[in-house]
Amino acid sequence: MLTPLYYNDQNPAYLGIIRTDKIFFSNSGNHFVFPAMMGATINYFTSLYIQEKNVTLAEMDSNVNFGYSFPVGDNLGFSLEGLFSSPFNSANEGDKIYIFGPPEPIQSSQNIRWILGGIVSVGYKIFDSLAVGLGVSIYAQTPDFFQTALLKFGFNAGILYRNIDESFIFDTRIGYGNGDEGIINIDTLNQEDIKSVNLPIFNENTFTFAFNKKDTFFIVKQINYICIDRIYYYGSILPAIEHFFADWFSLRVGIEGSYALLNESHNLGFGILSGITFRSGNFDIDINISYRLRPSRMVEELLYPDFNVLIILSWNDVFISRE
Repeated sequence: MLTPLYYNDQNPAYLGIIRTDKIFFSNSGNHFVFPAMMGATINYFTSLYIQEKNVTLAEMDSNVNFGYSFPVGDNLGFSLEGLFSSPFNSANEGDKIYIFGPPEPIQSSQNIRWILGGIVSVGYKIFDSLAVGLGVSIYAQTPDFFQTALLKFGFNAGILYRNIDESFIFDTRIGYGNGDEGIINIDTLNQEDIKSVNLPIFNENTFTFAFNKKDTFFIVKQINYICIDRIYYYGSILPAIEHFFADWFSLRVGIEGSYALLNESHNLGFGILSGITFRSGNFDIDINISYRLRPSRMVEELLYPDFNVLIILSWNDVFISRE
């Protein structure tokens, strides 16, 4: 799964060891491969058809993060981010299209759900080998851009350890937000039957090993999602390798295995990841493509095929740097 929008893309503890400032922009989601609403028809590129229910599900996202991170003194780092998302969930039963904006139903195809907010983060280097960080987010959920928004909050806190030559880094973090999601009744598709559920607790653990004069990196990422209001656990492990063929060009690839316990349902899933980085001076372009099976946002006990594209633009060492 992609990191939830209301958490930092990276463990905030990294802010304690950054050496330069950075302006960044990212755009992620499956809107690159899912055409938007066209009249009363959705053109599915990838979707999930449930044969026994004769229902086709579509769970779409368009997410934007932008911001500025910068070091302060020898041990501190800060980040200010803006976030925007327009998730869109629908179920297609024959000629009927049902549009859902959890937790409350959306009555019109024009009222796609909006999420707007920001994240303030700080990282502190305790020792050269140890740093901690905290990110706090405030965001608004609303089924209509001009309606009164519902303010929600989230946080993620992390710890980072590295050895002397930075050939090994381990970081872990945990996050939680008080937002909610809506689960539909797949048998009735009745908007009155939507059940509101809490967002899961998020835990991410990452091991990074550098080889070959730091031209090659081996990364193992392990992620857990746990709900406290229902039986819900989703865990995945993603080993990946990245190699810089030149100072300006790298390729990466990874595979993912996952396990989901959803009520009484036990599910095994898989995923793949590929990416490329181009670097020109202090400017980076990262393009990542991933496909995985993850728990559905709409239906309990169901894994959904998720195809995502993530593009990150970053400009480093713009105004501030430290040794």
